[in-house]
Amino acid sequence: MTAPTSPSESPALRRVLATLQGERADRVPFAFWRRFPEEEGDPEALALATWEFAQALGTDLIRLVPGPFYAVEDWGAEVPYPSRGDELPVLRRPLIREPEGWRDLLSLDLEAGALARELETLRRLLLLTRKRVPVLMTVYSPLTLAYQMAGDRLLDHLRKAPQAVHFGLAVIAETTARLAKRACRLGADGLFFVAHLTPRAHLTEAEHAAFGEHYDRVVLEAVQGVALCTVLHLGGEGPFFHLADRYPVQAVHWDAGNGSPSLDQALHLTGKALVGGLRPETLRSGSPEEAAREAQRALELTQGRRLILAPFGDLLPGTPEANLLAVREAVYAFSP
Repeated sequence: MTAPTSPSESPALRRVLATLQGERADRVPFAFWRRFPEEEGDPEALALATWEFAQALGTDLIRLVPGPFYAVEDWGAEVPYPSRGDELPVLRRPLIREPEGWRDLLSLDLEAGALARELETLRRLLLLTRKRVPVLMTVYSPLTLAYQMAGDRLLDHLRKAPQAVHFGLAVIAETTARLAKRACRLGADGLFFVAHLTPRAHLTEAEHAAFGEHYDRVVLEAVQGVALCTVLHLGGEGPFFHLADRYPVQAVHWDAGNGSPSLDQALHLTGKALVGGLRPETLRSGSPEEAAREAQRALELTQGRRLILAPFGDLLPGTPEANLLAVREAVYAFSP
């Protein structure tokens, strides 16, 4: 049985949709993504850099990666964008220091500021792709955004002043849900939903259910029926991997490392499609032969099902294109 397709669907989209449904595609889809620090904040430049990178490698999926703090800028976060590609943007100071600060948050206007800027970036990217490759918009979970605003103070606030934090999270979730839905209505095929504050080292399971999962669902349920593919990213070591099956998403991506499942383990932890299989360190520091071998191991382990071959994380600066091309050739050569 094959996945239902439409004449308007591109080969890349058909490949991805078949994989999400656990069916065998004509070949395993693959994807790479990276940040473009020098282009961040410029919709035309970021859209073009993202498209040219994907086009050069022939990827089956594009993730639009805006600056990591784009979604908190309009709440007053000061984010100086770097002038060099090897620098990362940083917040000048925490946006929220005291628990009552959460009650000052207001819903944001999607027609102004950083949110409008990144929606314009998405619009320009979609004009370039012309539906040839599915595009995912990067959207951060409400709890992740709250952590960006307050840092480690958030954990103290949610334990000592939970109602204030709930007020803030409700505002964040409402704005994020509108952003996500707008992105899909513009033409994005889905979301890359980043949930960084899921490791057990940060929160108990009960705390995450109350302050994380509840508000994640506000966002994810807003795009049900309009998103074809939503990828859940679980950040950090030892994440709550069971969320993959509980959330209304089609695939899961996670950071490989101590306390996080291997690709082999993940196959048995969830029935959702897996996005990963490649260590960013191998892609940056290994040889093309080593990159190809790592790809081959992932392909053989999954036998070409339920896998979108991709790095466990963003590509690291300085990753040689030759290693990425070697991965692509391994995909083309694979026969289950």
